[in-house]
Amino acid sequence: ERHITSKNRSIILGGGLGFIPVLVFKNSGNKILVFEINKSIIKNLKLNLTNNNAKFKIYCNNLVYKKTKNKYFFFSNDFLSTSSKIRSTKKILVPNLEKNKIINFNKFNTLVLDIEGDEEYYILNIKKFPQIKYLFFELHFNLISKIKRDKIMNILKMNGFILKDKCFNSYYFKRG
Repeated sequence: ERHITSKNRSIILGGGLGFIPVLVFKNSGNKILVFEINKSIIKNLKLNLTNNNAKFKIYCNNLVYKKTKNKYFFFSNDFLSTSSKIRSTKKILVPNLEKNKIINFNKFNTLVLDIEGDEEYYILNIKKFPQIKYLFFELHFNLISKIKRDKIMNILKMNGFILKDKCFNSYYFKRG
């Protein structure tokens, strides 16, 4: 929260009920792009953002950098733990949305990931998002192995990201 300022124009993956998106908007004052794949909470997310006077656009899609097959995600009784990694008997095919289909996507310089184990995809492909200068994410140690966590950290280093802050399994990196 303390690292988000007016410099940040944020893409938030995993909007949930809006807690993180509202904090990001309140601290930056800039329009946010919010991705939330769980349709059952979109109404609450939108209401929370609207009640907090946020400038936002919500997408109920899986953000991808290139055209790929749509992906299955699993739902649990904990409606905030929708994930492709946490398996359950309830699953849904979520439509992908390519980044180049989003107007002014490249003007957004901050990526906030709260996506229950799917952070790996975006970080391993961070070079496909060259405009991203600020990266906030949590790593779920129960879902991402130590070997994969080390690979994630190496990819970030190779792409010029420097660790600026860490709290438990939450990280803030800045490029350059």
